[in-house]
Amino acid sequence: MMARIGKIESIQGVRGICAIIVLLSHINCMPVSGAMGVAFFFMISGFVMMLSTENSSTIKAKDYFLKRIIRLVPLYWLLTLFVYVLATINPGWFKNTIAEIPYLLKSFFFVPYEYSTIVHDGPLLRNGWTINVEVLFYILFFLSMKIKHQYRGAICSGIIIVFVGIQSIFQIPSPFMRGWFSFSTLYFAVGMMVFMLWKTLSQHRQFSFHRIIEVLKFPVLSVLFLLLSLVYREGALGLIVCALVFTAIVLTNHNGHYQRGFLFLGDISFSVYLIHPFVVLGVSRLIYPLEELNLTTILISIVCIILSVLAGSVSWFIVEKHFTNFLKHKLFKPSYQETDGLKKAS
Repeated sequence: MMARIGKIESIQGVRGICAIIVLLSHINCMPVSGAMGVAFFFMISGFVMMLSTENSSTIKAKDYFLKRIIRLVPLYWLLTLFVYVLATINPGWFKNTIAEIPYLLKSFFFVPYEYSTIVHDGPLLRNGWTINVEVLFYILFFLSMKIKHQYRGAICSGIIIVFVGIQSIFQIPSPFMRGWFSFSTLYFAVGMMVFMLWKTLSQHRQFSFHRIIEVLKFPVLSVLFLLLSLVYREGALGLIVCALVFTAIVLTNHNGHYQRGFLFLGDISFSVYLIHPFVVLGVSRLIYPLEELNLTTILISIVCIILSVLAGSVSWFIVEKHFTNFLKHKLFKPSYQETDGLKKAS
């Protein structure tokens, strides 16, 4: 019997830090790698999917899969439609976005595509490419659960590794293979593997992680992530470094030692991630061009972070916390208590 699973507060906070890292990477003058933030997002998803489906007796795979999709859809569709309307009104506002119904429908249903007139892949909401990959992961994980729940992590990881390997070797030009099985998709498998390690070690009740090392405080963790994002490069070395850092964060988790502000930043991270490009683009075009790194752009970048967090908080409260939960209650019977395992699990 697996030891009781407590709160994984360290991971929840990392979500928020990664959202800020990605935000900074979209400010042209900032030498920050957003790919590292995405890598941690994907590892967290892999870990969380394993954790939250650990108790197979209380989880129906189909319901769980649909609830995960519902968590993504409302805000993603709303912002996708917003981009479509803006691009229809004034195409000049966007460099690589074409407002056509087929592209809108493909974006809505998480289908990667290539524009016919420009060399750039969709979806309409540019950072929504990660949502496409996330939904693919949900589908593969759902199928793996149906094949054999006990080996869901190994099956899903194997599928991902095989297809990413095929794409890496043969460089298939299909937008599906480029969009779904790029190198970054491997990080879902890394997250699932870290869960397997954490579960194995957690079964030894005498093994107390917080006695090994003092808990990483979030200010220190934030600096670590910022430094890592400055030197991160996608590839085998980057994967190994991120995997080691993520494993250390999981194993050194200690409940109750994390500031509420960072945990809240983790709560709103999805909204901040999707909304921040509108803030950054609006500020850089209407207030000050964020092209050169200087004191002014640093101060304005801080303003972008504050505005993105405020907008993300409103979005989280209205869309994620209330509207999404409303949909879940209307569409599903309360057959089990859903949790992502980061704040409440047993």
